[in-house]
Amino acid sequence: MIKLSKDSVETNLGVFVDKLFSHPEVKCIKIKELEISGDNKNKTIISAVNKIYHDAYSNINWSIEKIYQFWFVQIQALGKLYRNDFLISSHLANSNINETFVQQMVLRDLKYHTNHHQYGDKEDLIYLKYTGQCPY
Repeated sequence: MIKLSKDSVETNLGVFVDKLFSHPEVKCIKIKELEISGDNKNKTIISAVNKIYHDAYSNINWSIEKIYQFWFVQIQALGKLYRNDFLISSHLANSNINETFVQQMVLRDLKYHTNHHQYGDKEDLIYLKYTGQCPY
């Protein structure tokens, strides 16, 4: 089981941001509408963590086996893609897309305290919020 604390998220985000800024082409990083530049890096990282830490994904303890399985399939899909095996690569990527839908359903069930979906729900799907936007 992985348990993330606010301090560990802040530390790891700082390490990740430092690695990104080590590339000369990276001048600015945007996290949750907060722009991080070399000048305001530490202060903005703290603000970004404060802003994102209490979202739905931060309060869930995901099984480490599920996380390993997800990334194993991603790496296999990339390997197949690099070898021009588009059919298997697409199949593996699709299986992970399906897994993310399952995880979204689990989050919805936890939010509404149900696992019975007789009438469905009319909430906005998370992935549709980012349609047409670059995630990086």
